[in-house]
Amino acid sequence: MKPIGLIFLIVCVNLSLVHSENLMKDIYQFEINSSECNYEIWLNDIRIDIQLADVPIVYDMPINQWVKRGRNKLEIKLIPLSGKAELNLKAYFKLNICQGNYSGKVFSKNKILKNIETTSFIELKQKSKNVNLSTYLISENFDANFQYSNPIFTELDSISINKEELITLYKTLNSYFKNKDTLAILNLMEFKMKGFSKSYQDSYENELERQLFFLKDLFGKKVEPVNYENYNIKYFLNNKMVCLEDKNGDQPLFFSDGIEDSYIFYPFYFSIIGGKFQIVM
Repeated sequence: MKPIGLIFLIVCVNLSLVHSENLMKDIYQFEINSSECNYEIWLNDIRIDIQLADVPIVYDMPINQWVKRGRNKLEIKLIPLSGKAELNLKAYFKLNICQGNYSGKVFSKNKILKNIETTSFIELKQKSKNVNLSTYLISENFDANFQYSNPIFTELDSISINKEELITLYKTLNSYFKNKDTLAILNLMEFKMKGFSKSYQDSYENELERQLFFLKDLFGKKVEPVNYENYNIKYFLNNKMVCLEDKNGDQPLFFSDGIEDSYIFYPFYFSIIGGKFQIVM
């Protein structure tokens, strides 16, 4: 099967749905530009983006849902193209950390908090022929002056779960989508919706409306069967978030949209809230 769009569809959804028609202040956003490399982006010990498609990437990503008040830790891992042992010497990656406002779905940039840009790997290789370019790690920090405390950093419990238990969660979620069970899905997403509305300083009603719009779109697609043997447990945020994923970072929830041999992948991240599993991202 061939993936359509970004592997992290949740990011694409946020780009079009998280914005309110009302003025939204204090929004943090990444501006990403890459070529000749793949990458992972980790923010506060959560992998928020993974690109392994061997294609140039240019897009903007609102990040409030992963940002906490005060110091934020950012790690970017540049990965060679498929089948290559080292990074292409022409590999390029740039990320701007921006702060601004949204009004009418238009982002107005107030300032760039930090600019991250790779230097020439050709020069790096010339200076040290023994340098290892199997991966390249960039580590940075930035500060956010939020007026609220992000609940994903304060309200999640540590998780202990085996693969079979996690497969059961995904099978249940798959069945909800097959049966178009809106209420059951929204019940699982209650924490996520409250967190998103707080992080973007928007109303819960607006976030609920966006999720209903998104679910309506997915309900129009076919839920594809999954071979769970190809997936393993992946923990994030010091074992407070968990998912199943394969070697490409895909999770076992696929939707076909009528295009031959193609699919849309949507990721969900589980955590324990009050003793019960909830979708938190």
